[in-house]
Amino acid sequence: MPVKPNDSDNHTKFQLVLAFVQRNMLKNVQFYFGAFLVLMVWQNINLGEQANVLAEMREDNLKSNSKVIGLTADGRVIGIEKTQVDAANLQVVIARAIRDSLIVGRRELTKNYTVSTFQSTEDLLNNSDRLKSAFVNYIYLGAPESLNDEDRKFQAEAAQYFTAYLKWLLMSLNDNNLPHFISVTHMNVVQFVPDKNRFTIRIQFPCQTESIGSDGKAVSQFGVNEVYAEGIFDVAKGTPENPFGLKIIPKEMKVVEINPKGQGAGYSTTAQ
Repeated sequence: MPVKPNDSDNHTKFQLVLAFVQRNMLKNVQFYFGAFLVLMVWQNINLGEQANVLAEMREDNLKSNSKVIGLTADGRVIGIEKTQVDAANLQVVIARAIRDSLIVGRRELTKNYTVSTFQSTEDLLNNSDRLKSAFVNYIYLGAPESLNDEDRKFQAEAAQYFTAYLKWLLMSLNDNNLPHFISVTHMNVVQFVPDKNRFTIRIQFPCQTESIGSDGKAVSQFGVNEVYAEGIFDVAKGTPENPFGLKIIPKEMKVVEINPKGQGAGYSTTAQ
């Protein structure tokens, strides 16, 4: 006669089966959780590599787009850095261009006092790297026959005012009124009016001057050079020396002069 299992045996078997199922489920959960972690780590590594590749591509793209190809007057191909144009940047660039190319003292014009006689404005250009830079970079647009009517008119006007300034420098040198050293301490843009690719600007250049008076004594003075200019800019025609493609008409130049009495700086208006 078969023996019927009692309730206690059934409960024991159920507990064994349940424990077996739980152990296997735990193993499966651990396996899948481990696989999930491995997958996440792999994806993070892969995404990181992709991000690095994209960053490198972006950097290469920025580098390749940061320059344009330009052609120099002697036929050399060069890369020109692109520069963002806004009013704040532009007025600073214009002020620096005027300061670095038009404000000159006796020492600069005489090549450290090695030249004492000047017969013409061409002598000044030949002796001063700053003035040559001013003419080449900011006055000269090209041979007149190669220019359109508007550019030809602009260049003629710019050359007229630039020549007037050279004549004043020549007279001031010969009269011993030009300071020997002119050190600009800072720049103050009094007025700046941009209009499309044109502008007008008035800038003050506070400066300290050093000179040798007629009695042979050093004369130190403080004064303010002031420049009013009109101009145009064209970034597409920029060069490494002139990234904004500036062309400037120096319409008014108020330049500090030596005061014979040593009581401060004087001024002379060269062209208006």
